[in-house]
Amino acid sequence: MKSLMETESGKLVSIVSADLFLIERTLAMTVTVGSSSLVCILCLGTISYLYSYEYALITFGFMVLTLLMQVATSTWLKRLKMREAGLTD
Repeated sequence: MKSLMETESGKLVSIVSADLFLIERTLAMTVTVGSSSLVCILCLGTISYLYSYEYALITFGFMVLTLLMQVATSTWLKRLKMREAGLTD
């Protein structure tokens, strides 16, 4: 009876909808990560083939440096938000 009442009130429907959205978002991210990795590998291979492997290594270094800067920025932003949440609560 409780399940029937939750279904009528919309609670159960919103829970199922949130779960389906999470699964859909995870599947979309999986495809994006796989395809972006493939594009990076193909670009580095093309640079290595057309120019030389030194340029491909330099490009790879810039990619790694960009990744490290993004990680540092997101970590800093997370700390900042946690500090602000402590002040506003």
